Amino acid sequence: MSLSLSQQEGTCPLSEIRVTTISDAAGTGPVTLTKQEAVKAYVSFDNVSTATIEASLNVSSITDAAVGETQVNLASNMSSATYCITACAGRTTSGGSPAAQWIYGPTASKWQHETMANGGSYMDADNNYSAALGDLA
Repeated sequence: MSLSLSQQEGTCPLSEIRVTTISDAAGTGPVTLTKQEAVKAYVSFDNVSTATIEASLNVSSITDAAVGETQVNLASNMSSATYCITACAGRTTSGGSPAAQWIYGPTASKWQHETMANGGSYMDADNNYSAALGDLA
């Protein structure tokens, strides 16, 4: 096991730890996270003119399905379609304000992020965010 510690002036004594593997108590393999959850996928995207990923984890691509409807495709599948997904969208550069966001039709490999304007119609927004929590396949 390789362990590297470094200290920078004015920071806490151990400001950086680098390891290759954290082993289990028996030393026989990598440690497994138990009683903990972490985001398994997230995406920040713009779908105003062309659906574009701005930042992501475990997302292979997005597909502009229609106005206000963007499919998020996972690189590694979730274990089932019953995982937790959050969604939100922010004010657009054109001044529009999304009123509602929701997730539609999740499967183990994808979900659809949908955005609606104050007037009740679907709208494309340039600040969209989704995240998934649950177990990977």
